[in-house]
Amino acid sequence: MPTFDPDFAIDIDYYSKASYCDINNIRQWNCGATCERHPGMTDVKAFSSLVSQIQGYCGYDSGNNRIVVAYRGSSTVNNWITDFVYHPVAYPDCEGCLVH
Repeated sequence: MPTFDPDFAIDIDYYSKASYCDINNIRQWNCGATCERHPGMTDVKAFSSLVSQIQGYCGYDSGNNRIVVAYRGSSTVNNWITDFVYHPVAYPDCEGCLVH
């Protein structure tokens, strides 16, 4: 059984926090202390959508040998509307499961 690792929990908290930064700062991995937590982040590809106002990034954290994919949580009215107006679709690897 896996055990709780507080250092890993803090790491993923900082990955998540970075997804809330300005999109251009994410692309340059220049979001102050949030990005400084993982100075080895390379190959960062940030993405966003004006319509649904989603935002996130993927990159490689060479210091921890991790591929990171992080999405910003709902933070705008359009995000919340998108959350409430959705059409669940079947998930192929789980009988009877639906995803948003």
